[in-house]
Parts: sequence; structure tokens; C-alpha cells
Amino acid sequence: NAGIGAATDSLAEPVEVMEKVMRINLLGVIYTSKAFLPMLIEQKRGSCLMLLSSTAGFMAHGRLTSYCASKFGVTGFGESLMKELRDDHPHVQVTLVHPSFCDTNIYRNSMAVTYPELSKGLPTTKGGSQAPKKTGTGCLHDGASAAAIMIRGVERGATRLLISPEAHLWDFMVRVAPRLAHSKAGDYISTVGASLAKRIGPWTGLTRAGVPSPGLDRSLFAAAAAAAAAGVAGLTRARL
Repeated sequence: NAGIGAATDSLAEPVEVMEKVMRINLLGVIYTSKAFLPMLIEQKRGSCLMLLSSTAGFMAHGRLTSYCASKFGVTGFGESLMKELRDDHPHVQVTLVHPSFCDTNIYRNSMAVTYPELSKGLPTTKGGSQAPKKTGTGCLHDGASAAAIMIRGVERGATRLLISPEAHLWDFMVRVAPRLAHSKAGDYISTVGASLAKRIGPWTGLTRAGVPSPGLDRSLFAAAAAAAAAGVAGLTRARL
């Protein structure tokens, strides 16, 4: 996987930059898939094609228009390919991955472009690999812990993986209350939920160095759902 993205107003973002984001984030995934799919099909045994989308591939965020468009494209491509291979080549599994904020170089480089004054203290690494130590970005996962969750998901045959508790919260909001998810109140609930996720992560064992147990994902989803429900209830009381 390769990905780029920078937060800016859609009208201010040059067309050349938007095209570059689409070429790398979306067309790069499509070209790579087309290159490797024939080999996976010929293996005639369990194979997996993992496509890295994003939480921005099912819930858009403001000032990330080209990035969100590219990741929605990856989601659509993956879901369509998943059904196609299910019918024609069922031994090839497609797994769509939707990470939230992960402490990798795409996070730090995007911060350097958008908020240079805030990113001066964040260490960077050579060759595009993530830093081996905590960098202070506030992300719940680094590349290694996110990769461990992905491997475990492939092993259990998952077709869709949400990385981090806030990803479960946003997925719940989009499916259950889409109007709320795209409102100002939804932005507030998302911010509170993401902050809560960072606080409960170490308490549940979901840390940079650790990998969650099989039952932990369900408990985090329940916590995310409860947070969303509490937010909706609070808004309802405020209106009354």
C-alpha cells in the first residue's frame, strides 16, 4: 500500500495535487490488484488480496475531499471485486481494511504539510517506515500493531477490518444515524469518541505494543455504540 493526503480546502487544492492523490491512492491499488490477481487465482488454494482503504472510505471528513474520494473508490472497488471473486474464484479472499489514525509517515508527513508549526517535534524516518518508538502523535496504533490486527483478521477470514475503537464508532454512526454523522453534532460526538478511545485503549490492553484479544473488538464496538447513543440522547434532551 502507498498513500498520500493533505488537509486543505477543496477549492484551494490544485487539480494536479488531486490527480496525484487519485493516481496513488486509488489507481495504485487497482493496478497492483490487477497485477497480482492472476497469480492468486492460479494458486487454486486459500489466497487473500488485502486492500487498504480508510475510515475516510466510508465516512467523509471536511477538507479531505481528494483523499476521501480516493478511499471511497478503494472501498467500492474492493466490495465489487469481493462479490466477483466470490462467484468466480471463491478460494481468493478479499479483505478491506479501514484504519483510523495510525502513527506512520503518512500521518506525520500530512501534519508537516498542513500544520508545520505543530509537526516540528515529530520525528520522521527514512524509507517510509514508521518510527520504532512512541512519537507523541496521540495515535492509538503504530504500523506494527495495526499490521498484527490485519494478519489476525485475514487468518479468521474477515472481509472487513476496522482498526481502532473510533473506527467502530464512526461506522456505527454512518449506518444507524447518517444524518447525525454528517452534522456539526456528529463532528462533536466523533471528537469525544476518538478522545475516549485513546483513554480506554491502554486500560483494555489495546496499546501500541499489544494486540487485542478476539473478544476485545466486540467490547470496543459496544463502548463505541454506547458513546454514540449517549450523544444522541444528549442532543435529544437539548432540543426538548
